Amino acid sequence: MKTILYVGLFMLAGLVFFGVDKYYLRPYFAARSMQSSIPDCLFATSVGSRSAGAVQFSPDGKLLAITSPSRRAILDAKSGDFIGNFAKLKEKATDFQFSPDSSMIAYGDASTIHFKTSRGEPISELDISQVGKMGMFGKLAFDTNRDAIIFTGKGGICSYETSGKRLNTLSTDYLLKSLGVANNSIIAADGKGRIFKWNDAASDQKSTVQAHKEYLSKATLSSRGDLLLTLGRDQKKIDGPFDLKIWSTDDLSLIHSIPIGANVSSLSVDANSENLLVSKSTGAAYVFSLETFEVKKVWQMPRGISSADISPDATSVCFGLSKSVSTIDTDTHHDFTTGRFRTRGNGKPIPYQTVKGQSVNPGAVVVLNSRLDEPDTADIDSNSN
Repeated sequence: MKTILYVGLFMLAGLVFFGVDKYYLRPYFAARSMQSSIPDCLFATSVGSRSAGAVQFSPDGKLLAITSPSRRAILDAKSGDFIGNFAKLKEKATDFQFSPDSSMIAYGDASTIHFKTSRGEPISELDISQVGKMGMFGKLAFDTNRDAIIFTGKGGICSYETSGKRLNTLSTDYLLKSLGVANNSIIAADGKGRIFKWNDAASDQKSTVQAHKEYLSKATLSSRGDLLLTLGRDQKKIDGPFDLKIWSTDDLSLIHSIPIGANVSSLSVDANSENLLVSKSTGAAYVFSLETFEVKKVWQMPRGISSADISPDATSVCFGLSKSVSTIDTDTHHDFTTGRFRTRGNGKPIPYQTVKGQSVNPGAVVVLNSRLDEPDTADIDSNSN
């Protein structure tokens, strides 16, 4: 009997050690290693044994929110010090946003929008389970003109005052992939390449532009509300290049288009709409000038990047690193200068050849000085896979 007990205790101790090593020790030492080895690193923090889900600076630049399957925390954006948890792990948080004054953070799960202080303390909850055919909660945004929160679902866009009073619903027959408020207008995009603008948040009347002919992957509204960035394809070829398009939110007119390649994981714009941060799942990241549309800064992270954000004042950047990274065939590139695939000797284009799933250490979040005022001599193709 004692033998069985000892064996059981030994196995239990082994399981405990395995869990501590996998979820705490390895992530901790991996983060410390990156902090000492990556140039201009302000701090690195562990997000557990999996990839970071999302990272976001607060509008005042003082805080940083991070999510992963094992951590949903608010940190000091300069030191990395822990401020508080803004979501419980049992809550399936989908999207989260800081309020424009940085005093509050809102996030949603399948049936509830939660409001917390910037230190993670509860303020209120909004039950959205009875909103008709809205279905699963998607994206959310603050509407400061009406002191309201708006969110997307299967049936369209719904808005509530932050106090809990329901305002209205804008019905749609498509699933929206992005949402934002600019100059009292609601702007959204769907996967079919279309972008929409409602000038009146209480009316179903809207403007529609076909931003991409075939497919829209991502859309991001600048924090100032003057620019909309869309990432998508204009060609039917599934291995064709992605284009990054920049639109004016005033009239949804196209400002500029950049052939950006593939594997883009996130887009982010600073508070003055001067700098655009583009990250890729290959670990590459670039800052483009939104005045000249030239590359100002390049990074190559040691892992894939699942999400990224640039601080409002553009003095720092944050990368959520993936647990796996794509390994790129060095002969496979998309030429940034010509906007075309580089070709073999016979003139035929080289197809994308990406090997997925290379194993790396557990995920982490890394915050770096951006140093955009310094010349960057790094030679990395911004359109490579």
